Amino acid sequence: MKLVETDIPRAGDGDSGARPLPPRPERRRVAVSLILTLAVLVTTVILVYVIFPERHDALMTAAIAAHQDAASLDIRDPDPEQIEAWTKAALGGGVPWPAPGQTLRIAGLRSLTILGRPAALVRYEAGDQPLSLLVQRARDATPRTRRRRSDELFAVSWRKGAFRFVAVGPAKSYRTWKRSVGAP
Repeated sequence: MKLVETDIPRAGDGDSGARPLPPRPERRRVAVSLILTLAVLVTTVILVYVIFPERHDALMTAAIAAHQDAASLDIRDPDPEQIEAWTKAALGGGVPWPAPGQTLRIAGLRSLTILGRPAALVRYEAGDQPLSLLVQRARDATPRTRRRRSDELFAVSWRKGAFRFVAVGPAKSYRTWKRSVGAP
């Protein structure tokens, strides 16, 4: 027994079969491709910003938190030789720390890890006001200065050479203490 499809025209029917459709216009192909590419690109960018948090303020946030946690210092009342040796061990190089003087005294040192990289915190006292100066090797190419006010604290971040500094102190006396730690 032989089965024959009746919907398919045979050669002798006179009908040539299904007619081919004309090709799509060239502009329509380009437009569809462009729209699809833009949709994928926009979706990727939005997902990156939604999934990954902003990290440009991570150093400043960590400096404010470390400033508020005054009890956890690794070394208290260090001398200049201790500061230099500790800095080389913590960051692998000499950091241009502000020189202590009559108005600025070093209260202690603390090492931290921020975003998987070593950082160093020096706790100063300017009169009766506590100041913290956090430093980490800079990763960004552009030297940006950032400022943030958090409750009663003021933080300023700047780059000096190969290091990124963040100074944190009382907001009411920001104008006086920023000069003593070299903040812009």
